[in-house]
Amino acid sequence: MNERATATTIACGKCQAANPATHEFCRECGTSLYTECPSCAQRVQVSEKFCGGCGKNLDEYRQAELKKIDEKFARLQTLREEFLFTDALLIAKAMVRLEDDKFPGVAARARTLVEELENERDQSQERVARAMRVAGQLLENHDYFGAAKTLGDLPKGLRGPDGNELLEEAVTKAQRIRTLRERTQEAL
Repeated sequence: MNERATATTIACGKCQAANPATHEFCRECGTSLYTECPSCAQRVQVSEKFCGGCGKNLDEYRQAELKKIDEKFARLQTLREEFLFTDALLIAKAMVRLEDDKFPGVAARARTLVEELENERDQSQERVARAMRVAGQLLENHDYFGAAKTLGDLPKGLRGPDGNELLEEAVTKAQRIRTLRERTQEAL
């Protein structure tokens, strides 16, 4: 139903269905028909362009809020690519709480991202734990080149301080061995 609202009806901000002015929620999709003006907190229809109480441009406000949401999703993607799951999850979980009536689909998209990020974090933690065990064994066996490769193959964002410290140790010892080999070759 895509009827234009009249004086006795209110257009739903989500599905555009015409609803009796006495309704609080859309009869077609269940979305709230009212919200608060961000400037004066007066109750306004979701579909209104300007607040009747203070004149705030509600369309501009919504567009600015949507831009902020898009920027947060972009930041989430950057954090995800850098394996900074804790920071990404903080933002995603905050976005889950966004009012779905004002910004349809944002909370659902954020919920999906939370699940994906938690899965990726868990898989990454397992990958790091395996690599740390293998690198530790390689270091014990004096295979410094192998340890350096194992740890170096992990993205920097995943290694963490312990992994970076082990990598530095392995690289330093591998370089010493390489230098000693070169000097031995020169001496022969």
